[in-house]
Amino acid sequence: MVNDQNKKRLLNLFMNITNKTTITQPIRRKYGTLRDRDAIETEISRITAEIIDRGIIETKFSPRQISRIIIGFHEGKSDNQIARDLDGEHQSRSVGRARIRLKLFRDTDLNLPFDKKQIQELVEQGVSLKTISEQLGISYSSFRQYYHTIQMESDTTIDLYIERIRAVMEDRDISEKMISSALNIALDQSIESGEMETFEEA
Repeated sequence: MVNDQNKKRLLNLFMNITNKTTITQPIRRKYGTLRDRDAIETEISRITAEIIDRGIIETKFSPRQISRIIIGFHEGKSDNQIARDLDGEHQSRSVGRARIRLKLFRDTDLNLPFDKKQIQELVEQGVSLKTISEQLGISYSSFRQYYHTIQMESDTTIDLYIERIRAVMEDRDISEKMISSALNIALDQSIESGEMETFEEA
């Protein structure tokens, strides 16, 4: 992905070669307005605020913090890294719980150390989660987290919002690719123009 620092480097390279400070109008018309990370984060925050206000998930995180968890996950960051990005206010376990509520699963979340169908049958029979965790030899807190993952997999309540968030993230990816592509085109055009001027002078 093209981060803000890379964008500045690409723009500086463009300026050094072309002696121009802006991307040409034809490129702007072709690629449209390119949104930055803050704009994406703000848009996702609006969606997460709806999720929280409607009581779809319960969390101590603010909509802005939830949006940063979503973006961090999308960027491939671990729960520990995301927690650090949140100024260490929350532990990675809290980040993990919020992430699972948003159906942002990692492979390790879905790699359950027991038979999921068997657990669901025991719960339907009225066996408590604490009793099941003792039978499995798994700590109650860890098993509760596993069971919550199972529940979220089949829960469709949040799916509409997840789709909206996914659309915003995909738009972000497209925007970053557009920035790279637009600058590359501008760079190619400026090089071709420079070569033509040199040829004409010769």
